[in-house]
Parts: sequence; C-alpha cells; structure tokens
Amino acid sequence: MSTIGEREFEQFCVKNGFMCNKIPEQKNTTPDYEFFVGETRIIAEIKDLEFNDDEIRADNHLRSPKISGSSGYPITPGKRIRYKIEDAKKQLKILVTNNEPTILILFDNRPALIPKGISPYEMKVAMYGTETYHLAVPKDFSPPIITGHKFGKNSKLRPNKNEHISAIGILENDRLILYHNIHAANHHLLK
Repeated sequence: MSTIGEREFEQFCVKNGFMCNKIPEQKNTTPDYEFFVGETRIIAEIKDLEFNDDEIRADNHLRSPKISGSSGYPITPGKRIRYKIEDAKKQLKILVTNNEPTILILFDNRPALIPKGISPYEMKVAMYGTETYHLAVPKDFSPPIITGHKFGKNSKLRPNKNEHISAIGILENDRLILYHNIHAANHHLLK
C-alpha cells in the first residue's frame, strides 16, 4: 500500500511529464521508484515525515494545562531528517548501477497544527552536521570574534560516507526542491 508521499510523488511526475515506475518490493529493501528526466534514470526513495519523539514531547509539553504563556521545548535541528537519511541509505544503494543519481525525497505529512515545511537550515545540518563557530575572546573583554566555522557532529553526508546519495528533495506544493550532496560521487548528473 502506498504512502501519501508516494501518491504525491506519482502526481508530481505525471504533472511534469516524467516517466515514473514503481520498483517492485523484494526480499532485500529496495528504493520506491525510478523516474526519468530526459534520458537520465534517477532512483528515488520517498519518506513521509511524521511527528518524531522530540516533536511529540514538545507538542504534549505545550498542550499541558500547567504551562502558562509560551514555553519552549528543545528540538534538535535536523534530527528527523538524519533518521530518514539513515533509513534510506541502503535502499538507495542497492539498485545503483553505472553511478546513477539517487534522491531521497521527503514529504511532510505532519498535522497542520504545527508549522509545516522543512527549513534550509534543518536540511543543511542534517546533511553536513551540527554547525560550529570558533570564537576568540579578546583580553579586554570586547565582543568575541568569529575565527572559524565548520560543520561536523551528526553529519550524514560527507566524503566517504553516503556518497551514493546525490540529493535530498522536499516535495511540497507540486514542486520538488533539491538539496545537492556536495560529496556525492554522481552529483554532476543532476542538473
């Protein structure tokens, strides 16, 4: 039985004239679809975003009658997308031949009571890791100076790790927004 995200993807392909084939499920986990943009075959895995544990706790916390005014609850940026990358990596790798491009496509299927959508920042830290700034504190206690910047902890896409994932896409409002994996072995095939 197909998910809401899969049905939305099929409609997206029809509306945009992309030939799209559902890949039959096998004993081993397989990706969901192959589709063609011109002559280029692209392997796609569709993942629906549902409430994750952090969001459920935050929602319950905010609905609690003990809460007055606005109160936050920590949600780790990129965490839910990192889980989806981890789930999809083997599925995308299994059918790749000739260095074909692969895309993990996310469909936000969470209830409307929370802001829908995936922010570019959330995608960036899910793909490349937690953002870290290096600061120098002057001896005269003037404001700190940023001396460096990097991504690192919790990175799902980096050199020698998940290079077979060409991009992560967000399917929303009849459009597919792609975030290219700068470390992908085949990123040049997605133009």
